[in-house]
Amino acid sequence: MPSAEQLASAPDAEILAMARGAAAALKQLEALGVACAGILDRRFSQGRLKDAVNLGFSGAAQLVRSLTGSSMAEARSRVRLALTGVPDGPRQAPRFPLVAATLAMGKINEQSASLLSTTLMRQDYRSGGFSPWNYGTI
Repeated sequence: MPSAEQLASAPDAEILAMARGAAAALKQLEALGVACAGILDRRFSQGRLKDAVNLGFSGAAQLVRSLTGSSMAEARSRVRLALTGVPDGPRQAPRFPLVAATLAMGKINEQSASLLSTTLMRQDYRSGGFSPWNYGTI
């Protein structure tokens, strides 16, 4: 990993390439974090994360907050987003498969995926097909 001083002396093309690579890596890491949050939530709700309960965590959002150092609001948002992208069972598709796929591929970041999912949930609710208040417990 180059230091800021080393980057300062690098050619423009190299800096641009590194910046693009860093942006792509960040998006992929965000997607990985979201997927982990969803799986942790599923396992937590199934009573499979005994160690987390023993450590005093009452839900996946608290665990995500502790692991990431994020705010509780950010952790809840990540878990909520994860629940739209993690299938409920082995043969079921995610609630919003295109959002989940573009996030997983690193084409959009976590904030964009969250905005898309929230908009889609609101649209579902307005059309009478889904209530965001009944979707998962966070």
